[in-house]
Amino acid sequence: MSAGQEFDLARQLGAPLGAYTTLGTYRYQRNFRNGSVFVNADVVSHNIDVNRASQPLAAASGVIVASSSPLTTHQLKSAVVRDSKRAIAQCLKKE
Repeated sequence: MSAGQEFDLARQLGAPLGAYTTLGTYRYQRNFRNGSVFVNADVVSHNIDVNRASQPLAAASGVIVASSSPLTTHQLKSAVVRDSKRAIAQCLKKE
């Protein structure tokens, strides 16, 4: 996924439903009208709960999950945002 595609996906999330929440040390989630953003800012991987299933999230990475098209395990892994930290930071920014 290119940086441009990641920003397009982030824009499709719509309005935030509130501030981000912490899921544990160095792990964050923010919910939007059309999906969620998960960030793992830790140096080790952690599991996150997506659509009632535990999914691995690599260290220093994040994922954008669109609610209109639930992601499978394979799709979640391919959608991990490693190089576009700005897209994730923008999603987590407090308004």
